[in-house]
Formats: sequence, structure tokens, C-alpha cells
Amino acid sequence: MYKEDLDQIQTKYSHEVINLKEQIQESEAGRESLQKEAVLLKEKVDHLRIENITENEETIIELKRIHDREQMLLVEENKRLISDLEDVIISFYLI
Repeated sequence: MYKEDLDQIQTKYSHEVINLKEQIQESEAGRESLQKEAVLLKEKVDHLRIENITENEETIIELKRIHDREQMLLVEENKRLISDLEDVIISFYLI
């Protein structure tokens, strides 16, 4: 009877060890899968960050171009207004 009990305990133990090894393998496979997914997501985030930086730089360049053009137009308008004012002053003194 003792031998039969011991055999049953050993068989149960062997099955438990096999089940635990399978669970470990499944966990490791899941961990590896999650690590691969994490790497892919990190690469995607890095790519999107670079893309975003590039878009921001392009927007800044375009805004600077618009600002410079508007500034040039304002300078030209100021020159024209100064010239008109000088003409009015001259004509006032000539009257």
C-alpha cells in the first residue's frame, strides 16, 4: 500500500511538473511576443516623433517666410507713406 501511494504521489508530481513546464513555456512565448510588440511600438513612436518634428520644422519655415514677406510689405508701405507725407509737407510749404 505504501508503494502504491508513493507511485501515485510521484505520478501526480510528474504531471504537475509537466504542467508547470508547459505554463513556463507559454509564459515565455507570451513575454517574447510582448517584447516584440513593444519594440515595434517604440519604433512606430520614434518614427511618428521624427515625422512630427519634420512637420513642425516645415511649419516654422513657412511661418517665417510669411512673416518675412509681410514685414517686407510693411516696410515698403512705410516707405510709400513717408514719401507721401514728405510730398504733403513740401506741398504745404509751397502753398
